[in-house]
Amino acid sequence: MLGNWINRGDLAVAAEKIAEKGPALLRRLLAPAAERTRAQWQETYRDASSSDPLAIPLLQRRWRRKASGDPRIDHRAYAAANYLQDRSGLTALSLCSGPGWNEAAWARGGHFARIDGIELSAALAADANARARQHGLDAILHFHEGDAAMPPYPLDRYDLLLSEGALHHLKPLNRVIPALAAIIAPRGLLVMIEFCGPDRFQWTRRQLELARQALAMIPEKWRVKDNGRLKRTLHRPGRLRMILSDPSEAVESSGIRPLLQRHFEALEEKPLGGTIVHLVFHGITRHFMQPVPEAAELLERVCRLEEEGLRSGELSSDYWFGVYRPRP
Repeated sequence: MLGNWINRGDLAVAAEKIAEKGPALLRRLLAPAAERTRAQWQETYRDASSSDPLAIPLLQRRWRRKASGDPRIDHRAYAAANYLQDRSGLTALSLCSGPGWNEAAWARGGHFARIDGIELSAALAADANARARQHGLDAILHFHEGDAAMPPYPLDRYDLLLSEGALHHLKPLNRVIPALAAIIAPRGLLVMIEFCGPDRFQWTRRQLELARQALAMIPEKWRVKDNGRLKRTLHRPGRLRMILSDPSEAVESSGIRPLLQRHFEALEEKPLGGTIVHLVFHGITRHFMQPVPEAAELLERVCRLEEEGLRSGELSSDYWFGVYRPRP
């Protein structure tokens, strides 16, 4: 409808959100764009439950295996072992650092003297600094309120840039990515694990067909969302809904890898999938956190369906892991 600016799925989502949040939802929609983004991510990170399929242990193991070759080793440990071996006293800049969980994991590796996190939400930056003090990491970790797309940054040069779900929130990438390349020190690297799929989640027709097929495999008892409603089908979100809920979400995501390849040399890039799995399990993750054998088999079946689509070329990977160094 109207270039998918709005569709039936949006109306259904709007009805659910109004029932859940009432007037608070209207206040958010009328807020400035940056405030909508802050509110969205403060709510996401402070919510005790997670609708993100990567909270599911089986899918975490799959993600780790694709990134590192070993389901026990995550992308951070893999990158440190392969690119930071015998290096210490390093500095890092982490974009869109949120609550600081990722940065704490890097700090514990022992390679860094300083890691700066840039976060749009002052509340999340304050939470992250408090958590760093609580865990004795405040000599290394420093979180700052700011727009990760807007230099200058706390230091002029960094040994490592970290983008873990950050670049797909930044724009304009044709200015952001060259600016990031310019602040990387000699021998420095950019490590990313990112959503690089369609802008504004404008899923392809075949992607939606396969995702709906996969959702139909799952019995209704495991398709009940946290709000008690049944997840019946999947829709491509309208562009207007995406902008109103979080103007930064997947704003220029399809351009991430082409622009990185223009300004950086890819030391490695690995597709992680997520093209079907994330659509299907988003919002119903709680049923699969510690799945009974039948539910575990359903997880495996959906993963196999995605893998078949990726191998055949019907699907492209939406998520990627990569390590890059700036071109001379």
